[in-house]
Amino acid sequence: MNKQALFFDPTEEYVRDGKIFFRASKDDAESVKCMAQCGITEMSHAFSDTLFDYFEAPASDGKLIFHITGKDGETAVYDTAGVRISGDTCSGPAAFDNAFIINTEFDTPHWSKGALMYQIFVDRFCNGTGDNDEENEEYFYLGVPVKHKAWDELPEDFDVANFYGGDLRGVIEKLDYLQKMGVEVIYFNPVFTSPSNHKYDTEDYRNVDPHFGGNEVFAELVREMHSRGMRVILDGVFNHCSERNRWMQNPEYFNYNRNGEYEAWWNNVTLPKLNYENSRQLEDEVMDIAKMWVAEPYRIDGWRLDVAADLGHSREYNHKFWKRFRREVKSVNPDALIIAEHYGDASEWLQGDEWDTVMNYDGFMEPVSAFLTGMEKHSDYMDENAVGDGLRFMNSVRKMKSLMCMPSILSAMNELDNHDHSRFLTRTNGVAGRLSALGSSAAEDGTNICFLRQAQILQMTMQGAPTIYYGDEAGLRGFTDPDSRRPYPWGREDKECLEFCEGMTEIHNGSDALRRGSMIWLKAGKNIAAYARTLGKEKYVIIIHTGDDEKDIEIPVGIAGITDKEILRGLVYTDCWNYGFTGGDVPVENGNAVIRIKPHGGYVLKVK
Repeated sequence: MNKQALFFDPTEEYVRDGKIFFRASKDDAESVKCMAQCGITEMSHAFSDTLFDYFEAPASDGKLIFHITGKDGETAVYDTAGVRISGDTCSGPAAFDNAFIINTEFDTPHWSKGALMYQIFVDRFCNGTGDNDEENEEYFYLGVPVKHKAWDELPEDFDVANFYGGDLRGVIEKLDYLQKMGVEVIYFNPVFTSPSNHKYDTEDYRNVDPHFGGNEVFAELVREMHSRGMRVILDGVFNHCSERNRWMQNPEYFNYNRNGEYEAWWNNVTLPKLNYENSRQLEDEVMDIAKMWVAEPYRIDGWRLDVAADLGHSREYNHKFWKRFRREVKSVNPDALIIAEHYGDASEWLQGDEWDTVMNYDGFMEPVSAFLTGMEKHSDYMDENAVGDGLRFMNSVRKMKSLMCMPSILSAMNELDNHDHSRFLTRTNGVAGRLSALGSSAAEDGTNICFLRQAQILQMTMQGAPTIYYGDEAGLRGFTDPDSRRPYPWGREDKECLEFCEGMTEIHNGSDALRRGSMIWLKAGKNIAAYARTLGKEKYVIIIHTGDDEKDIEIPVGIAGITDKEILRGLVYTDCWNYGFTGGDVPVENGNAVIRIKPHGGYVLKVK
């Protein structure tokens, strides 16, 4: 039996019209069984193409794996880990550990699948007007006077009370720039009234900070974005608020100890943790706020939920809250997207009645960083054994398919970095540490832009919603917070970095396969990872090489449905010296394509 040909991916080609479809090599499988926790279904032959037979069965919600018997009598089991077992009956408690999750009653908004997103930390993106800038010593925060800094200054180690003047008027001025880059969705870090520059300590949830322009400018921004076909996602910080919030006048909204001290999130005194279990009034007020911003005159397109799993004081209440949150938000805007910040397994919240999806730390940011740089996302340590380990990279990505259903995967935020972590470009220098110990220059020395180009190829071609953190496209560097919050370098962008990013976004945005298609792993090993993205007749092959050598490599593209009659045309190449948006034609022979790969190369090819 040809085990390489076995394939299932719960995308629209393999789950449709109330049926699921499984693929096997032509004339190779005697039987295919769909095995669910509730029972076994014998799949029937549906149709064939040049290379494969397709088997079908009624769609069954829950966890699924497949048992295949070849005409040669050999057996195999197929799940999210690939061909996992040979000659097994799929029994035992661990049989469904790597199962596919099917939920035909659940879907994410169509616009969010594979959408190109852009994250803006407002104070550091663009200063559109100086009229609303924070003034030196305008007020005190954590005992120090706030300070207005020049745009070309770098963040200090204690940065929370420093402001650069970025505002929403500046975002409006840069919409042409963002649209030229192909941005379809902007995710804003918190914009509501707050004394800090990061604004995760909300003082007033019903008003946009006047230093950002206030509610009227925000409404103008949303109208302008919607007129351009762009979407808006706001940061919902509902686990904690500011010590300056009027809610502090309601003792039942918080937990207090015998000394009269309120419970603070992670003991940060500026972040009083909200005590929903003690106040139905508080819960009702937050629900009203959530609906206010998805309704007219703002009608935002979604919420990103800060530390969503930490809200409340019990898991039971947490689930109760998010179930209601979803019902309330979707009752006003059914097409709104609900994204949660979450690390680790989020499957209990992704059952179709709470969150839509997550920021994809475990299925994208961390595996990509480890594979290309070995660095942990904060740059706190390096794992040299992870660098170039294509098998580990593949398995980390595959694991997410056993934790999320496909709509959640296709809408998950695929970020290389963000406001909480070191810039990806800084991680390429292999220097472990932070701003306080090493200084700003250490985040810039020895960085390697070709690693960033490889990462951007992965970002724009893997399943999920590629999300650019402002300035990554311009070559910004920086250690973890606060150094990763440097002002956007207007007029000082790395032009080559910008050109490459724009080229990759154009390829991504022009492809249904890269937005919503299946992902088929072709090769994974030392210094190599290769996969295909397919949807109908649209087929791409992506190759990343992390080694220092130059050589020919054989890629088994036949398992992606690419036949010997087809030609692969090079769309993108990058290596340790150059990059370009062109390439030669690569023929396919006996199901394989032989491609010359260069040191630290990255390649995107498409069937002509």
